[in-house]
Amino acid sequence: MSRTAYGVFRQGVSTVGQYIGVAGELLSGEAIAAKTSRALRRPVYFVDVPFDTCRGLGFSGVGDLANMCRFHAVLGDEFQRRRDAERARALNPALLGCDAWLTANVA
Repeated sequence: MSRTAYGVFRQGVSTVGQYIGVAGELLSGEAIAAKTSRALRRPVYFVDVPFDTCRGLGFSGVGDLANMCRFHAVLGDEFQRRRDAERARALNPALLGCDAWLTANVA
């Protein structure tokens, strides 16, 4: 995020008033699971957990996670429409898509 924010600041006043969403790539949960499965060479599954079940998992920050998932479920199209991966990578050339991130981070 900070490198992309730096890219925005480097643009100067031309970005004032603009909404700039950050995304290295826009993928569904199923697509992320499939890519992660290939990178790890073992099955990874996307499971759409009901919000109330998620809230009840009991770990620190689970409420925020459940709210984020609810937001994506209700306003997912709006969320994705406001994120332009090409623009974000122009502001931050080091921003990685899913495959590149997995290659760099899977041991």
